[in-house]
Amino acid sequence: MQLSKVPNPQFPSIQDISLYIRSADDSIGDSNLCGSSLEGRRSIADFFRLLDHVVVTTTGDYKLQKINDTLSPLTNPPIERSSPGNITAGKYLILGGGRVTFETLVTFSNILVARTESPTVKRIKRDGGGTISSVSSVRSIRDPPDDSQSFKMRLVYRDKGCAVCLAAEIQAIYKYREDSNRYEGAHIIALAYHDLWDTKRFSALVSDPFTDPANADSRFASPSTRTKKDFRRINSLENGILLCLQHHKDYDSFRFAIHPQTHQIFAFHPATAALQDVEVKAPWDSPNVLYPPPHPDFLKLHYVTSIANAMKGSGGDYELDVDDDDDYEGPSELEEIRNEQVKIWLDGLSPTTSSFDFMVDNKGNIETSADMRGVVSV
Repeated sequence: MQLSKVPNPQFPSIQDISLYIRSADDSIGDSNLCGSSLEGRRSIADFFRLLDHVVVTTTGDYKLQKINDTLSPLTNPPIERSSPGNITAGKYLILGGGRVTFETLVTFSNILVARTESPTVKRIKRDGGGTISSVSSVRSIRDPPDDSQSFKMRLVYRDKGCAVCLAAEIQAIYKYREDSNRYEGAHIIALAYHDLWDTKRFSALVSDPFTDPANADSRFASPSTRTKKDFRRINSLENGILLCLQHHKDYDSFRFAIHPQTHQIFAFHPATAALQDVEVKAPWDSPNVLYPPPHPDFLKLHYVTSIANAMKGSGGDYELDVDDDDDYEGPSELEEIRNEQVKIWLDGLSPTTSSFDFMVDNKGNIETSADMRGVVSV
């Protein structure tokens, strides 16, 4: 039997909204801003919340007028931010009391002016000795993979389970050793953007004592801190959230983001529409100086990048096409067993972090008599 080629259907884009503005000569130019109605599930109020990040007017306010395929206004009344209901797919003209322009957002990709390549491309450069090595290899040296498990387990201790699932009441906490492969330590600023991290000097914003160079002699410090391999501190808890596999993929793909102040989820893809406005609480529930929550500056950069990714005309410019830890094959079975001993709350014991002898002005001291069983077992 002769087999024919499997057809490759054209899947529709989630960007079903096109936005237009009038040019200086009062004509309507091409659309360079798009959006998603989330298959008709995004409210008008939420859509204006997105537009507020990218639309600039001289009067400070604006409306939306639906237009047809020939860019002629329809008879529908203009849509205001207070209008009830959901936004529908189609073409819209942005009406302002004055000049309307689009704001350029600061994102993962454009924050480094000199960057001309995708952060996931393995670039080749020569080191001081004249040999050729990939940036990926350099990154692996500076961000050792043995930190991954320590990073994850400290997030387990802080978040107790997938922060998004717990907020949406989808599933229970991380409970059994066998649950390990259902959760991952997600980086807010991905390891692939290590040069962005360095350029913005984000290491100065973190306070996680487990990655503090002052604690290099502590047996509780992260592996790379103890071995003095890396002082970048990108594996600090301020740059992490514990997520299940699916929510980790969705977060890295900018299908949803967490608002840096309200901690509410904003959905950018129909697949995550049910998460809209769900408040993530786990990392912030019980503030603890030893297990600090995600830093608002990191959340904001991911949030704004998600908006740019969702509304840029071409779309998908900022999506990572590989995992954060693409050079890390994962722990061995023995390492998994040794690292899955976080049982402080699972065995019916209450957390003992309140007894830690730790002060902000003495943050180098995490060597305490408290029961640290399994917290950083590596």
